[in-house]
Amino acid sequence: MRALLIATAVAVLSPAVASATVLTFDVAGGVSNFENVDQAYGDNVAAAANAAGSYGVGAEGYTPDVTVSYGTPGEDPALWTTGYGDLTNVLFNDADGDTTFTVRFTAASGYLVSLYGFDMASFISGGQTIQGFTVRDVGANTILFNQGSTFVTGATRNTIAFANALTAGDLELVINLTGLGGVSDDIGIDNVRFGQSQIQTGVPEPATWAMMLLGFGGAGAMVRRRRRTSVPA
Repeated sequence: MRALLIATAVAVLSPAVASATVLTFDVAGGVSNFENVDQAYGDNVAAAANAAGSYGVGAEGYTPDVTVSYGTPGEDPALWTTGYGDLTNVLFNDADGDTTFTVRFTAASGYLVSLYGFDMASFISGGQTIQGFTVRDVGANTILFNQGSTFVTGATRNTIAFANALTAGDLELVINLTGLGGVSDDIGIDNVRFGQSQIQTGVPEPATWAMMLLGFGGAGAMVRRRRRTSVPA
């Protein structure tokens, strides 16, 4: 009986499997310089390719319960083929003189989204220094990560990898382009890796309830059988 109850507890308490998608910005039809990114790219990714384009995949799988949006009012989220370090097909803000560059990740109800990292490079061969970047939990309006002044190479790439995944129901990555003026569009990002996980509420799913009832029923039958065999003849 004890083994049966332990198995039932594991079924209730074990964490959900996480998943991850990599935005490579390899959009459907091929990238054209200055082309605006399709806002559907990165949404509900369940395979290596869909109508919006193709994706890389982290070890965890895909993200069918996350949507991605690019830019805020005043920004011009666009694509470029080469020239940003050694990256190919990148996202950048084509609005010269703008001060931000934004990507937002929103999980469906009952899920969380996690940001693992991204690559960044400059179109200027000698590189540029940006004011930094932040990752914000939009729902709680709190900063989960903040990095100040950062030199962005134009020769290869900066690979940003968070030691601990940044997780919330709604995440916003904002690159600070303040002070770059007419060359603010020379910062591009690529290979944005994010994932999803299911929120553990403590309330078992219907299938888990069925397993629990079956387990308790079996345990009860064992107890009844034990009592019957212990009654003297």
